[in-house]
Amino acid sequence: MILRVFLILHWVGIGLVALGLYLWLFSAAKAGDVSQMVWTATAFGLGGLLMSPYPVVKAFQWMSRK
Repeated sequence: MILRVFLILHWVGIGLVALGLYLWLFSAAKAGDVSQMVWTATAFGLGGLLMSPYPVVKAFQWMSRK
């Protein structure tokens, strides 16, 4: 059950990183737009934070089987 929650959070994190990448590369906002920079950094940061626990949980699950 907990692994499924972390898997869903992992995919949400990947989506947020993709959103941050899109905002960073393809945004029509001018370079001095602070709000755009904040949204891009927030998407990258939260995406990385949400993605990180899943591989650790998978590693613990794999090590407990051996």
